Amino acid sequence: MPVPVPQMSAIRVLFQEHPEVGTAGSVAALSTLYYALPDFLRRRPLRIAARVGCIAAITAIATHETTTRLNDDTLTPDAPAPEKPSSPEDPSGQEIPEAPGFPQKPIALAGMIAADIAALAGSIALDAALERKIFARGERRRAAGVRLAHTRQALWIGPLSGVATYLSLRDADRALARSAEND
Repeated sequence: MPVPVPQMSAIRVLFQEHPEVGTAGSVAALSTLYYALPDFLRRRPLRIAARVGCIAAITAIATHETTTRLNDDTLTPDAPAPEKPSSPEDPSGQEIPEAPGFPQKPIALAGMIAADIAALAGSIALDAALERKIFARGERRRAAGVRLAHTRQALWIGPLSGVATYLSLRDADRALARSAEND
């Protein structure tokens, strides 16, 4: 009598074929928890520790997702290494970087780095201001007698962050596919 083979659930198949769905769902759940914490942890040190844990988990998920996507196109241990074409050299004897779009002038690279640092600093400042406003809104609603004021807003902020994560991963996949077609 043959042993029946268990069928994979539809959800497991979905997550295996579209890992970005699982990533977006995890980010949505952790973001919802992050924003709802003030209703459940009134002591600030505990709330900060729990929020740092949520941020660490989201960062770990994003790091895993990124490394998984980057390693998809890497060599397998059994595959032979491709021959590296000889790289051109400039008159000073230094190698010219092979990366497309790499600025050839150090001043251009310094400008790109400065722009990235400025964008990061602006993003952090904007995020901090937005976090304060969201928390203050929840506290005002709690003071007005609304039960679970932070949780109610978390129930729409968390899923929005999951949708944003899914869309960004989907767009990244499309961009990678287009660049692979152009190579």
